[in-house]
Amino acid sequence: MKKFGRMLFRIGKGFYDILASYLLVIVLYVAVVSLGLHALFSLLSNALGMDDVAMMWSELTRRVGVSGIWLRLVIYGGSQLGLLWLLKGPLKTTGNLAERVIDKVVAGYTWFARRAPRLSVFTGGVFTVMVTLLLIPFLVQPTLVPLRADGYTMTERAANLVDGTATLALHDSVVGFYRRLYEEPKVQGKRGIDPLAFDDAIARQEREDEDIKRDPTGTVIAPDASRPQPMMDRWDPIIMAAAENDPHRFAQIKAFMYTESAGRQFAVSHTGCLGLMQFCSGTAKRSPFKEVFGTGQVYSCGCRRTSCAVSRDVQRDMERGSQELVKKHESVFPCELTDARFDAEKAIRAGGRYVANLDKAVGGNIYLMYVGYNSGPAVARKVYKALGKNPNATLAEIEAILPQSMERWYHEKSARRARSLVKNHLPKIKRMYDRYYAAATAGGEEPVATYELTPVSFELAMAPRTDGPFAEWAYLEEELSISDEGAVVTLQ
Repeated sequence: MKKFGRMLFRIGKGFYDILASYLLVIVLYVAVVSLGLHALFSLLSNALGMDDVAMMWSELTRRVGVSGIWLRLVIYGGSQLGLLWLLKGPLKTTGNLAERVIDKVVAGYTWFARRAPRLSVFTGGVFTVMVTLLLIPFLVQPTLVPLRADGYTMTERAANLVDGTATLALHDSVVGFYRRLYEEPKVQGKRGIDPLAFDDAIARQEREDEDIKRDPTGTVIAPDASRPQPMMDRWDPIIMAAAENDPHRFAQIKAFMYTESAGRQFAVSHTGCLGLMQFCSGTAKRSPFKEVFGTGQVYSCGCRRTSCAVSRDVQRDMERGSQELVKKHESVFPCELTDARFDAEKAIRAGGRYVANLDKAVGGNIYLMYVGYNSGPAVARKVYKALGKNPNATLAEIEAILPQSMERWYHEKSARRARSLVKNHLPKIKRMYDRYYAAATAGGEEPVATYELTPVSFELAMAPRTDGPFAEWAYLEEELSISDEGAVVTLQ
């Protein structure tokens, strides 16, 4: 019986090795060709005056009215098949040569197996494991596509394969796939909020938001720096460490945090932006933020296809600082809990770097800084330039030119988006900055950080850049914005 079982195992393993090897060869061919196609379409997008290939697909999707995923799949997939047909002669010759080489390798392995059967079993096992370890993450793409197996996600995976996205993200995919097996959510136990304090904080936030709507400039209802905000104040030591004891930077970071998440560590927007500083996956994966969050530690939630609403009871438990309660809700939580954007220290450090870059890019104007954070640095720079690079530009001056400044990236949504920013977010960010700066400098003494951030061995450019994420990526609305209406946490 044992011999029969071994025979079945060997036959099954042999078939698996053959199928997996052929699949790997096909996938590798598609991956290599896709990189070339990606480079060609990047050149085409530049020739058309687009910032990069992603903007080209975004514009084409808007004009044609067809899903960008299907466009990529049809155009890149058709190009792959066209090249395959054009190169069928050379490929046939190469295939015949490869078959002869494989036959010799198989013959050599058979000879080796007869003389060292145990070693051959070991090498065969290593081959099977290596093929599997590489192939599964490459096909599953855990950091690019939500870990589901429906029609939409499978189509997205196929599109990522043929257009080079999966190949470019291979390192992320491999690391991201296997770290989920051992990584635990980063829960700040000593900074937990009890349920009553959570409900009180929500109520206070709603009242303060109403105050801001009634009095956007703060001339009637002055910001009260003494009123406690337990949901926010618990992060003060980490924020101050990220701000390097600068009360001005401290107030900026904290004001952005309040506007983005109101201090909720496990905040989730309906577009899939996560954490205290509400980084979306595309932004978090770009330099310089990727150096903070880490390789393979940012996942996709897929909130644009399925609801990412989090009930009040679950959100309340998630903020209590209990690892057990966080794990309890893992099965119903819409996003991967080990995502580095839920790591409070990393989120605040990355947010601080982003705020610092925006500060330098727009002369420290708090309104334009938040425009850049919410809608993309390119939009903020365009408004800043149109205003003569005036660092003291007022909200009224920004309101007058913001809609047309956003049209290149947001098209027909520009007016609505600009109105939401001007009426809701920008007054809030200014009021909160004034409040936190007053609190940080109360008594005339500069605060001192009592929390030491984990050391990192890299430097981030603090000046505006002309390439990379600080160039022109505001058009990626699903990656760079929180939401059209500004709702960062969906509570039922």
